[in-house]
Amino acid sequence: MKKMIKPQFGTVPCWHSNRRGSVGCGLLIPLFIGAIFGTVGFCIMFFWGWPVLQKAKASTDWPSVKGVVTSAEVIRSRSDKGVNYKPEVLFDYTVDGEKYQQGNIRYDGDWSTNKSTYANKMVRKYKVGTEVDVYYDPDEPFEAVLEPGTSWMSYLPIGFGGIFFLIGAGLFLGTGGYLLFGLLLAGGGASGMVGKSTSSSQGSFQEENPYANTDSWEDDNRDDGFENL
Repeated sequence: MKKMIKPQFGTVPCWHSNRRGSVGCGLLIPLFIGAIFGTVGFCIMFFWGWPVLQKAKASTDWPSVKGVVTSAEVIRSRSDKGVNYKPEVLFDYTVDGEKYQQGNIRYDGDWSTNKSTYANKMVRKYKVGTEVDVYYDPDEPFEAVLEPGTSWMSYLPIGFGGIFFLIGAGLFLGTGGYLLFGLLLAGGGASGMVGKSTSSSQGSFQEENPYANTDSWEDDNRDDGFENL
């Protein structure tokens, strides 16, 4: 008697490497990392970098009033790479009878660097008691700068966020595409295996049970013992 082959319903071939194990689960990690990097990069670009750049560009059209420098010093801070230097210049100004104090030399801010050249230059330029032109936002007078316009630092947040976004998008789209391709291959293999198993089981059943085939009924001319009664 031939052994009947049972269809293996629900058996799905695993698209994996024998040496590396399951690929699908392992790829969830770079997929997750890519999503985080992309989200962080997007937030840096559009919620920090873009507003700073637009404000810096708009500052060239801001009105100006006379102000006075009240404090100017180099701020030193230590980091793992050494000592960083940043200029801090405070100035007072009055708009429509309201007195304000601000500390932005440029709207994009004054970044700390490991070289003291720029910080010392700004402190010498804006000495305490110096009368200066203050450019203020007419809609928000408390926002003001001494030097309107953009610089390379105005584009730094967008560039920094863009790097994060591109890395994240590359990881997410590349990994997601590979996962989708693998799932499509697995789905096609599963359909083929189920169809093959079904046809094999049907063939085995018919081989072992000749009366299951209706064609065999017509060719059966055996005497059943009642024909000549």
